[in-house]
Amino acid sequence: EYPLPCKEELSITFRRNLEGFKLTGENTLDHLVEEAEGLSYADVIRSCQEAIKEMLINGRDSISEKSLSSFLSIRRSSSTHL
Repeated sequence: EYPLPCKEELSITFRRNLEGFKLTGENTLDHLVEEAEGLSYADVIRSCQEAIKEMLINGRDSISEKSLSSFLSIRRSSSTHL
């Protein structure tokens, strides 16, 4: 079993996966790190990928914090049902 990432590791994971993309919202990265606590690296990476995909499909030029937050919530709820 692998350990879950700490806050610093989550921050690095977000920055690496969102590099080159604009993130908009009120609280942005610090808030997302708080929301992602307890999730695996895979859950965070998948949430970033989904938010990027949604941005591209909808023709936006930035990822909204709200969108990424909703994908984190989805990953959290699906991981608790395993």
